[in-house]
Amino acid sequence: PDEPEARVLRALADEIGISAQQLGSLSRHRAAIRAQQAALQRCHALLARARAQVHEHVSASAAIMLELRQILSPLQVAKFLVWVDRHSDSVRLLTHAREGGGR
Repeated sequence: PDEPEARVLRALADEIGISAQQLGSLSRHRAAIRAQQAALQRCHALLARARAQVHEHVSASAAIMLELRQILSPLQVAKFLVWVDRHSDSVRLLTHAREGGGR
């Protein structure tokens, strides 16, 4: 079952001069190494999902800003952005109130 893996381990052992005893000791760590590889794969999948969500957020924000620029004058857009920056807590409150079914 582990034939390809065993060949790789033998090649490694031959190339770097690992003894049979050392190889046996290293082999006991296979399960832990596999568990770490699986954890790393899960992390990569989570990162890929996070990247996709960030991309969606950026796209949605750009669309909103385009709509705002069609409604507001350039000066009003600038003032709006400054206001949002200065009042981020208020913006968060408004956003959560609307998401939760509030006004």
